[in-house]
Amino acid sequence: MRDCKAQGGSGAGGALGAGAAIFANQGVNLTVSNVTFAGHNAACSGLLNIDFSDAPDQYSAATDGLILIRYLPGMTGGALTHGASGTNPRRNGALMNDYFAGNRHRLDVDGDGQVLTESDGIMIARRLLGFSGIALTANAKRGTRTDRQVQDAIDALRP
Repeated sequence: MRDCKAQGGSGAGGALGAGAAIFANQGVNLTVSNVTFAGHNAACSGLLNIDFSDAPDQYSAATDGLILIRYLPGMTGGALTHGASGTNPRRNGALMNDYFAGNRHRLDVDGDGQVLTESDGIMIARRLLGFSGIALTANAKRGTRTDRQVQDAIDALRP
C-alpha cells in the first residue's frame, strides 16, 4: 500500500485514492480502495502526475511539465493535453481543469503567495528535467524560500 494525503474535497482527480489515506492534521488512518472520481478510478499519485499516467511518463517534463506550463497562463481543455499526454493517461483536459482548480495553491513552490508560469511553472519544469540548486531557481524564484526549500517543495509534489 502507498500512503496518500487527503487534500480536501473529492472532486475530479482528488488525492484520496486506493491505499491508505492519512487525513492531515487529524491523526486518523483510513484504508480506502477502489474510489472513483468523475468517472475514473483514482489511485495515489503525486500532484505532479498531472495527466495521471503510468511510468515512464509519470513525472515527466515532456508531459506533466508541458501541461503545467500551458495551464498556468490560462489554457484549458484539449489545448492542455494536445501532444503532451503520457503513457496511459487517465485525466483528459476537462478533468485536469478540475484537478488544477483544487490544487493550484500547492504549486506555489517559491512561497511568494502566487502561482505564476514565469516562476513556479519554470522551476517545476526544471526540476522535472533534473535541475537542482541555483540552476533550478536562477532568474525564476520570487519568494523568500531558499533554493533547497524550493527544491524540497517541488519534490514533495511527486512522492
